[in-house]
Amino acid sequence: FIRTMRRIIDRALDKHAHVTVITERGNHDFDASAAIAVCLAQFYESEPRVTIDTSPAKFHWYRFGANLIGTHHGDKAKPMDLLGVMACDRQKDWGETKHRRFYCGHLHHLMTKEVPGVVIETLPTLAASDAWHRSMGYRSSRAMYMDVFHREHGHADRHVVGISQLQG
Repeated sequence: FIRTMRRIIDRALDKHAHVTVITERGNHDFDASAAIAVCLAQFYESEPRVTIDTSPAKFHWYRFGANLIGTHHGDKAKPMDLLGVMACDRQKDWGETKHRRFYCGHLHHLMTKEVPGVVIETLPTLAASDAWHRSMGYRSSRAMYMDVFHREHGHADRHVVGISQLQG
């Protein structure tokens, strides 16, 4: 996983002046996610164009021009509650932005819900299914999503990489 993350960060540096990485801590990998963030921070400690967020916070925020982006694993707050969390926790940013998105991953499948003021998305995972999930009948696709945002006009593009592209 760290090799994949480094490859993503390095490719992003080829195109962008600065890269910010948030490793959202999940309910199955709370300590491992924290360790990954610390490892990446150590690896890129001499690269001023990379910021690795090592915060243990359950909610992360990123402001990009007229965009406010929030992340949460999705195992604590329910998706429909995230609108209120964003509006309450980021009042100033909420008032100053036109485009707001919240990303979660807990459910491991693509689900998009637009509610007043924010688009809430649950994204797939790259992780392989375990015995419990298979026994419950879950058959989510494995993919990684990259969204592109325009500073003023919001969500502009989406690129999807399936697990077979990473394994090949």
